[in-house]
Amino acid sequence: MNNQSSWTALCLPSGHTHKGKEGFKTEQDALEYIFSQMCDGCRLSRQRALDGTSDPDNENHQFDHIYPPCFFEWDVEEIHH
Repeated sequence: MNNQSSWTALCLPSGHTHKGKEGFKTEQDALEYIFSQMCDGCRLSRQRALDGTSDPDNENHQFDHIYPPCFFEWDVEEIHH
């Protein structure tokens, strides 16, 4: 029995032209791929959150989001071979 597995990043919205990507060695690799596919605004929001910097457009908003809206359009699944 082969106990190897790989990870897949799946794009969830119906009608979306990007269907995802397979063959990641780790879950973290699949997550990094998702982060790279987010829109520019969500990537900037994530980077500011990771840096701990405040949102320059909203003085009342202390931090941006590590998992911005585009992140939730994806799912990561482990595939057992």
